[in-house]
Amino acid sequence: MKFARPPLQMVLALSLIAVTFFGASPPALAAFSDGEISQILKSTNDVNVAAGNYAFKQASQPTVKAFAKGLITRQEKLQKEILRWAESAKVKLAGSEKSKSLKDQAEIELLLLSKSKSDFDKDYLSFQVKQDEQMLKTFDEELIPGAQHKALKKILNQARNNLQNRLERAKKIQAQL
Repeated sequence: MKFARPPLQMVLALSLIAVTFFGASPPALAAFSDGEISQILKSTNDVNVAAGNYAFKQASQPTVKAFAKGLITRQEKLQKEILRWAESAKVKLAGSEKSKSLKDQAEIELLLLSKSKSDFDKDYLSFQVKQDEQMLKTFDEELIPGAQHKALKKILNQARNNLQNRLERAKKIQAQL
């Protein structure tokens, strides 16, 4: 006798019931391959570099220009490191819904930023803070726990620490404006 697979909604509902009544953890819904993790990082890096280049040209405050320039430099270095690692580990970057949605969302926000008529420097830093907070959550909940290769995990942890530092710098500059 064959049983039909239960619908996803039922699985999620049962997981919620298990958590509520028994304290069990729900099953992970999506684990990413190292190729997908690398592509997520590359996609978000692409948007950050584009935003940094745009901000460097548009910003009026020297501190914001310096922030953008530093971001570009660090993101380009990370990009090279990820691509070098993927090549040496023979891991092919692979798209996923997560990499596409993160990139699409950031590109839309960047487009809105480019249309902004108010204070560009403040708007750019708000954009960057929002992006960085979202990426920290993604690093902590999905990328770092999901990485299989030890070297990729090391790159991700370094990138996460750099991201945390950048977020703190962005908030500090934002408070000064």
